[in-house]
Amino acid sequence: MASRVDQFASHPGVVFDCNVFLQAVGRGGNRAYGCLQLVTDGEVTLYMSDDCLAEIDEVLRRPELRAIFPMLTDERVDALIELMRDVAVFLDPVPHIFDYPPDVTDEPYIDLAIAAGAVFLVSWDKHIRNLGNPDHADGRRLQEGHPGVAIMDPGEFLREYYKAG
Repeated sequence: MASRVDQFASHPGVVFDCNVFLQAVGRGGNRAYGCLQLVTDGEVTLYMSDDCLAEIDEVLRRPELRAIFPMLTDERVDALIELMRDVAVFLDPVPHIFDYPPDVTDEPYIDLAIAAGAVFLVSWDKHIRNLGNPDHADGRRLQEGHPGVAIMDPGEFLREYYKAG
């Protein structure tokens, strides 16, 4: 089997969960923004679904998050949504594939990564990150059933990408 580094040779498929977009747009200039930049530069293929995009749009418009992330303006969120519609590969409908009782709100991202054949699911979310741990029961279950999906945080993802280059 090819190493994860080898997977970068062919514009690997990625799925970013909502918090990656929140940090990329809400702060900018960070690792999450670096991940998004790889998409806009055409270095990786971002997979998206209408359901995931709707959640991203809704979350990034929450007043309580706007108080924490003052860069989160309607204009920036609108620009992100438009950008995603332009650059992401949409897969709809996305079949439900993986039950994840610890956080069912993460299931659309997990299902999207599996259905799209994405190599990477990138997230800061601790529940999703648990899926990358083979010592965690749900992580073992994901890796046994869908070994092609690597779970990484944005920093790990960028390190793997640049190591491959």
